[in-house]
Formats: sequence, C-alpha cells, structure tokens
Amino acid sequence: MSIWRQAVKQGNLEQAEADLKPLHSLYGKIQEKINSATQIHSLMKTPGILNSSSGPVQYICLNIIKIAHGAIKEVYGNPDECRSFLGEDELEEDEKKLRKVYCGHDLLDIIWQARNQAEHYTQLPYKNAKLKEVFNALQNEFDQFKGYDSNQMKATEIIDMLGWQNYETFEKSILKLI
Repeated sequence: MSIWRQAVKQGNLEQAEADLKPLHSLYGKIQEKINSATQIHSLMKTPGILNSSSGPVQYICLNIIKIAHGAIKEVYGNPDECRSFLGEDELEEDEKKLRKVYCGHDLLDIIWQARNQAEHYTQLPYKNAKLKEVFNALQNEFDQFKGYDSNQMKATEIIDMLGWQNYETFEKSILKLI
C-alpha cells in the first residue's frame, strides 16, 4: 500500500494531503502541456514525416510517457517497489479495472517498458528482457507494435492503446498507480 493510501486508511487526511502536495504541484505544471501535446497528437494522425518512427509526434508522446514514468519513479523509485505497495488485495474494484492488463502486462509494465523502448529504440538489439517480453506480447496482439525492435519508436502507439487522449484520462490512470 502506498504511503498516501496508508495515511487515508488511517484517517490522517492532513498527512495524505501533505504527501500529495508535491505531486499536485507537478501535475498542475504539466496539465496544460499534456493537453496541448494530446491535441497535437490527435491532429497529426496523418501519414508522413510527422508520424514517422522518429517524428515530432513520437517525441511528444515519449514526453507524456516520461512524465508518467517520472511520477511512478518519484513516488516509488522502481516498479518492484510500486508493486509491493499496490497489492491487488488492497485495491478497490474500480482501481483493478484501471490497472487492467494489456496482453498479460499491467499498466505499470506498459509505462515502464514503453519509456525504455522509446528512449532506446535505436540501441539494438535490446538487452532488457522485460522490454522484449512486453513488446513481443503487444506486437502479437496489435499490428501497430510490429517493428518495435527495428529502429521504430512506439510512443504514439502506446498513448493510443492507453487511451490518453487528454489530461483527464492520463491523470486517472496515473493516480491509480501512485
């Protein structure tokens, strides 16, 4: 259970609010940028250089993924710590749905490995076994993930799959992890 959730369960709402204050500040600063980025992403879904595997839309989406990755890292440090705090038995039913599985991998895996793939898509072959596991599962299910292992960044495809078309959907997903 996260520190924030522990404080809430113990009825210490002042402590819970204090624990979230730095995150509220972070989200406040990036909300407008994410909304702008998702609007640009939606407008630019046309073939050509803008949507190439290294085009500007991919980098906009990479930055959205990096913000999600950074929020998790800021709170927990690494995915294993996050998982140890977010035991399935402690989640409410709606939270379980939000952490839904994508091709056998949860939202935490998707965010963490999407950031790794997008940051290192030119450094082939991938040495990260978890990255290969996640993206092989995705490409087996969705054609748009084919080529993840051949110099093609897949940040835009991740944003589409997660449904992060505006700040509200992004925030809803991330707050369930932190």
